[in-house]
Amino acid sequence: MAGMRSMPPDMVPEFIRRLPPKYAALVAIGVTTGCRVSEILGLRWVEVVDIRGQLRRKIDFMRLKARGDAIRRRRLAIPTGYRQFIMEHFRRMDAKGRAGNEDFVFQGRGMRPLTRLAVYAYFRKRLGRGYGTHWMRKTFARAMHAFYTRVCSGDDALSPIERVRQDLAHARLETTVAYLDINSQVSTEQAQEAVFRMEEPWTAPESTHTN
Repeated sequence: MAGMRSMPPDMVPEFIRRLPPKYAALVAIGVTTGCRVSEILGLRWVEVVDIRGQLRRKIDFMRLKARGDAIRRRRLAIPTGYRQFIMEHFRRMDAKGRAGNEDFVFQGRGMRPLTRLAVYAYFRKRLGRGYGTHWMRKTFARAMHAFYTRVCSGDDALSPIERVRQDLAHARLETTVAYLDINSQVSTEQAQEAVFRMEEPWTAPESTHTN
C-alpha cells in the first residue's frame, strides 16, 4: 500500500514488549504471518488455542479477497519467540472470564470485535504518520524478501519476489512488486539491448543471385 511504512525486523521485539498484551499479540501475529489486519481480527479463540489451553502449532486464517464465493483458509505457524505474546493475551482474557471458544481473540469495547479503524488509530498515534493497519504486513513482506534474496540459490526455481507473492497470497506479481516499493529503473528496451548484445558487427553475405 503506497505511503505505508514498515519497521526493521530487529526493532519489532523491543516494540512488542512495550505494548499492552492485546496489541502485543496482534503485532506478534501480523508481523510474522503477513496476514491482513481484517483476517487477524476475525480470529476466534477456538482457532488459536486448543482444548488444553495451548497455542495451536498452526493457525487457520480465513483468506479474504479470495476469488469466487468459496471460503479459503491459510494455515500458518507463529515463530517460537512470538508465541509467548499471544499466550499472555489469552491468560489476561481468561482471567477476565472473556476467553470463551467462540469469543473473538481481539475485542474492543463491549466485547465487540476490535475494528480496523481502532487498530489504525492506535498505531497511527503510537508510531506516527505512515503507520496504520498495513505496516505489519509490509514489514513481513520486506523482511521475507530480504531473507529469500540471501538464501535462494540458482537452483531455486522461484525468485524471492515470487516467494513473497505466495506468502502474501497476492493474485498478481505486480501487486507484490508495488508492495515492496521496488522501482526498476531498467526499461525493457535497455534489458533487450544488454541481453541480446552482439559484440561483433554482422556483415551480410555477398549475393549469389545471377540474372
